[in-house]
Amino acid sequence: MRALRLARWLLPSGLRRAVVPLTLAALGVGLLGAALPMIADAASATSQRTDGLGSAVLRVVDVGSYGLDSDPRPIDRRAISDFREIAHVESAEGRAVVDLSLGSAATSRTLSLVTRIPVVQPPLLSGREPAAPGEVLLSRRDAAELRVDAGDEIPSEYTRPADDGTGTGVDGTAVVVGIYDDDVAGIDGPHVAYGVGDMVLDLLGASRGHSLAWMHDNFAYPKAFVVLDDAAALPGFVEKMRDDGYSPTSLASMLTGVSSAQSFLNGLQPVLIALLVIQLVVVGWSTSSAFVSARRGEVGVLRALGWRPREIVSTFVAQFAAQGAVVGIAGALLALLAAVLVASRGGLDVLGIPLSVTIDGALFGRLAMMVAGTIGCFVLAAALPVRRAAAVEPDEAIRELGT
Repeated sequence: MRALRLARWLLPSGLRRAVVPLTLAALGVGLLGAALPMIADAASATSQRTDGLGSAVLRVVDVGSYGLDSDPRPIDRRAISDFREIAHVESAEGRAVVDLSLGSAATSRTLSLVTRIPVVQPPLLSGREPAAPGEVLLSRRDAAELRVDAGDEIPSEYTRPADDGTGTGVDGTAVVVGIYDDDVAGIDGPHVAYGVGDMVLDLLGASRGHSLAWMHDNFAYPKAFVVLDDAAALPGFVEKMRDDGYSPTSLASMLTGVSSAQSFLNGLQPVLIALLVIQLVVVGWSTSSAFVSARRGEVGVLRALGWRPREIVSTFVAQFAAQGAVVGIAGALLALLAAVLVASRGGLDVLGIPLSVTIDGALFGRLAMMVAGTIGCFVLAAALPVRRAAAVEPDEAIRELGT
């Protein structure tokens, strides 16, 4: 108890003696306390942005029918159904292609009708996604050339084989339900129309003399695109596909620059924490060493009065823990003030990097941990000088005081 009373008495003089380094330490805590949540939010926002690292295309696996050996592993409807049952699979679609001629009063074009898989294909500019056979998407350029817009019905034609081996054109109609942006690169190339899977299979089967039911039972897709719900599940899924005899390719693995950027954001936080810990330990060690050295005579008097070394250690450790608390709380308040200012301005840009912060429970939790960490750093730094001072014999310390 008397150790705590003495620690309270020593605290003000200790703060006055080390006001400059303690102020710098508080500024360091405040800077890190403000920077960490901003960096964490920036990394989180980058990883979740639909036009950035959060894009679903980075969770897509292109599954081919050929594995490491020469025998193809067919990707039929049953295989795709099995893909959908695998953990973390969000969706799985086979890709098929067939030629389809579309015409209007202005002109006609023969396009590749491809199964619509939005995650790996250009986005819509207007209209909606196809939902039934007979509905198609056209590119902006093809729609302009055909002079059609979303909602228009236009003539269509596909080729059906005749008994004599020749092809016969079969007329029909298609409804243009949407226009997509062909300035955005996709996996299918130019002059492509998109439709639902059954429409593509039906026309492809008809062009080969098969019914849609036959195609459902027998057609093997050249490839399928599987979307996972978590990018962390990609390595396991790719390995499983290889083990099952398929040829999987993760689209994210082709974007090494993207993963490097995310790694930089994630790696910056521990570097900043390490720098602050080093600063706090250095400040704590220097202030405690100077203060304890100046109090060697008083330590000798306390030893002569019957104080045990453990009590002396407890006194100084409590004092430096209180100093750490003062530094930590001051830094946390500075960080909170900076966070409020940034949040009120809607964020800020630093070297072109957008930074923002959310005032929530997670922020207060980080600040509380920083206060506790600051106290721990000061106690750790003061432990060695304090133990050395407490181990000095009373007569030696008093003799130094007399000289």
